[in-house]
Amino acid sequence: MVYEQRYSFNPKTVFLLLCAAAFVAGAILAPHMSLSARVGTLLLFGGGGLLALVSSLSRRVALRVDPSGITLGGNMIRYRATTRQFPWADVEAVVLWRQYTAAGHPWIGILRHTCAPPLPSMPANSGGRGLMYAVTALAGAPDERLLQCAKGIDGWSLDIARLTAVLAAVAPQVRLVDHR
Repeated sequence: MVYEQRYSFNPKTVFLLLCAAAFVAGAILAPHMSLSARVGTLLLFGGGGLLALVSSLSRRVALRVDPSGITLGGNMIRYRATTRQFPWADVEAVVLWRQYTAAGHPWIGILRHTCAPPLPSMPANSGGRGLMYAVTALAGAPDERLLQCAKGIDGWSLDIARLTAVLAAVAPQVRLVDHR
């Protein structure tokens, strides 16, 4: 049994693309906009919209749950380098939560056992740990360990019923914790 979600067009992505297109059109058509404001708007909204479009068209894996473990797909710019795979032996729970913002951005994270081997890109010194605490506070993660292996649910959709069914079938020892 396998559960897989891929980056694709969803209502949030379509809305983002339409807003980016509106800002780009405004930057091109506005007669009294300064050159620096025009270039900045084109770079920010044109670049962001293009990145969202390419990500949606890529159909790359955002989340995969199968008998070997769970995979969190990487970001668009460095997909292979940022994709992470977690074997079930290292996973204590799959945790869902919402970011502490007005939009309440949803997140999914992997809570790893304390005895699991360290991840290669984890901060080793106290300065890195302090930064992790700050980022965790901003994202609203219920446990600081989650952001080491977490992903915003953006550009793809999560079917909680299917996730629950596949987890029960392939990893019954792993809890699904929903803090949303």
